[in-house]
Amino acid sequence: MDKQNRMTAKQKNNVIPMAFDADFFFERAMHYLEQHNYTKVLKYLWKSVEYDSSNPVHYCNIAGILAEMGRFEESTRLLLYVVEKLDPNLKECYFYLASNYTYLDDLESSYHYVKYYLEIDPNGEYADEAKEMLDYVAYELELSEEQRENDNMQLLIWHRQAKRAIEEGKYYEAIKLLLRILEINPDFIIARNNLSLAYFYMGNVNKAIEQAELVLEREQTNIHALANLAIYYHHLQDKKRYENYLTILKKVVPFHREGLYKLATTFGILGEDEFSFKYLKKMIKDGIGDWLVFHYGAIAAFNTKRYEIAAKWWKQLLVNRPSKVAEFYLELLNWIEKEPNGQLPNLPYLHQVPFPDWLDTIEEDPVQYFHQSFLRFVILRSLKYGDELTKERAVAILYFVEAEDTEEILRQLLVDDQQSFSLKKKVLFILEDMDAIPPYRLKWNLRLIDKGRLTPEKKHWKPSWIKVMEILEEEMIERYSFLEILHAKELWYHFLAKTIPDTPQIRKAEGWAAAIEYMISYLREKPMTIERLGERYLVSDLTILKNIKRLQEVLSSTYPSNEIHRFN
Repeated sequence: MDKQNRMTAKQKNNVIPMAFDADFFFERAMHYLEQHNYTKVLKYLWKSVEYDSSNPVHYCNIAGILAEMGRFEESTRLLLYVVEKLDPNLKECYFYLASNYTYLDDLESSYHYVKYYLEIDPNGEYADEAKEMLDYVAYELELSEEQRENDNMQLLIWHRQAKRAIEEGKYYEAIKLLLRILEINPDFIIARNNLSLAYFYMGNVNKAIEQAELVLEREQTNIHALANLAIYYHHLQDKKRYENYLTILKKVVPFHREGLYKLATTFGILGEDEFSFKYLKKMIKDGIGDWLVFHYGAIAAFNTKRYEIAAKWWKQLLVNRPSKVAEFYLELLNWIEKEPNGQLPNLPYLHQVPFPDWLDTIEEDPVQYFHQSFLRFVILRSLKYGDELTKERAVAILYFVEAEDTEEILRQLLVDDQQSFSLKKKVLFILEDMDAIPPYRLKWNLRLIDKGRLTPEKKHWKPSWIKVMEILEEEMIERYSFLEILHAKELWYHFLAKTIPDTPQIRKAEGWAAAIEYMISYLREKPMTIERLGERYLVSDLTILKNIKRLQEVLSSTYPSNEIHRFN
C-alpha cells in the first residue's frame, strides 16, 4: 500500500493523530485539577516539563500544586530553581516563596521575600495579600514599626540560623546566637521564646522558665510563652502552676494560624486531646492546614475515639502525600474494627510511628505480648514499616517471647523481598537456635535458596557450648536489650559454626561469656572494662583477653574489620 492509500485508510477509519506537546499535557492536568486528583495533576504537569523544560511557568504550576498538597519544602525548592536559574524577573514567584516559608514556620525568610516582592511589584496582582502577609509576619516576629523601617536583616538571619540549630539538636550553638540577638534587641520576643525552648531542651528548666516569664513581662498574652510555661511545669510535675497556665490557655482565642497551631500541638503534648482536636479541626475546616495539620488532626481524632474522622484525614493525607505513617495508622484503624475491645495507648503527636516506645513497653514486660493483641499487632507491623533497627528489635523480641507462631513468622521473613540480607541472617540464626527443622527457604536476589544448619542440632552440642549461651543470657538480661543479647548469642553461634569440628576446648564457660559481653559492649557503644567483667564472671583478666583474641581471629571475616579491631 503506497503513502496515499495509507492516508486514505486512516481517514476512512477517522483516526486523528494526537499532538503530544506541553499544551496537551497541561490540559490533561487541568482536567484532573477540577476533580482534585492532585497525583494525576502532578503526573501530567511533569510531562509538560519534559516537552518544554525551559518554560518557568510549568515549574511554577507544579510548585503551586505541591503547596496545595502541603508539600511546601518541594514547592520551595522548585520556586528557588525558577528565580535562580530560569527567570529571576518572574515576580509572583517571590510572593509564592513568602507564602511557602510562612507555612514552613520560617518567618524570617517569609518576611524577606514578601518585602522584596512589594519592593519590585508594589501594585502587582498579589500586592494586597502581600501587605497583609507582611503585617502578619511582622506581628509574629514581634517587629516594631521602627524595626520594620530599619529592617535589620542580620538579626533575622541569625534567628533563622538559631532555629535551624535547635531543630538539629545543636542547642548550645542556638543559645549563643539568640543571646547575641537579644543583646542587640532585647525586645525581639520570638527570639526570646526560642531561647527559652533551647534552654529547656538542654535540660535547664529554670532558665527556660526565666526567659518565658521575661516574654510575659513584655507581652502578657503571648501564646508561645504561656504554652511553653504549661509544658515546663507539666514536666516538673508542679501541678498548681501547670493547672494555672492550662486554665489560661483554655480561655485563649487565637486569630492567626501560628497561634492556632501552637495551641493545638501544646494541648496534644499535654494530653488534652479534645482541645487539640478542636483547634486542628478548625484549621482544616478553614483551609489553613498543611499535611502535618491533617496528620496531627487525625492523631487527635484517634485519641478522642473519632475513628471515622481520623480515617478520613489519613486517607486524604495518603492521596496527597503518600507515606508509610498514614498507611500504618489506617491499618491500625482496620485492626480496631476487628478488635474493638483491644487495649490502645494514646498516640503521640509525632510524624512517625512510635515503634521504639512500643517495643520498649514489650521489653519491660514481655508477658504482655500474650495478653494484648495490640502489642502483637505492633510487632508484626514494625517488621513491615519499621527501619532496620526497629525490625531487628522486633525479631529479637519474637525470639525471646517464644510465641506459638514465631517460627512461621520468621520463615515468612526469609522470603520477604522487603527484608535486608542482614536481618535474614539473624532470622537464620534464631531458627537454628530454636531447632526449627531445616531446610530454611531463603529468597535473595530473586532466587529461592534452601539453607541447612551451620551447626549441629542442639542435642549434639557439647554441654560447655550451651553453658556459654546460658551464662550470657543470665548475666546480660538485666543490663542489655533483647537485641544486644541476641547479638551476643549470634556471635557465639558464628564462632562455633566457623570452628566446628576444631572448636577449642571450653574449660571455663564464664571466661568465654565475659569475652563475648566485652565485644558486644563495644559494638553497642556501652564499653565495659575487663577488670569489671572479671569481677562479675569470677575469671581472670588474662583469661578474658585470651578469649577475646581467639574470637577476633575467627570472626574477623564475619564482622567488619573496623568493628573487630576496636577491641585491640
